[in-house]
Amino acid sequence: MRKKKDALNLRINRRELATILAALRFHQDENLQGGRDIPDQFVKEIATDGGLVKPLNFEEVNDLCQRLNLGLAPRQLRSIP
Repeated sequence: MRKKKDALNLRINRRELATILAALRFHQDENLQGGRDIPDQFVKEIATDGGLVKPLNFEEVNDLCQRLNLGLAPRQLRSIP
């Protein structure tokens, strides 16, 4: 059985990035406003990779959107004031 990597290198175009950002912001707004648990079980299944990983919380989704917008690595985002 193939193991999943912790990090991915992915090339996407601007339209794809815009769609990913829109989906993340929608997920953040619809599913993460109320607390820790994701109410939509279908979305929860995707967000947890079938229960294999802990889903991102509201702040982590925000950080990911910022990283995608700026093209930064996680450690670089922390250095922005």
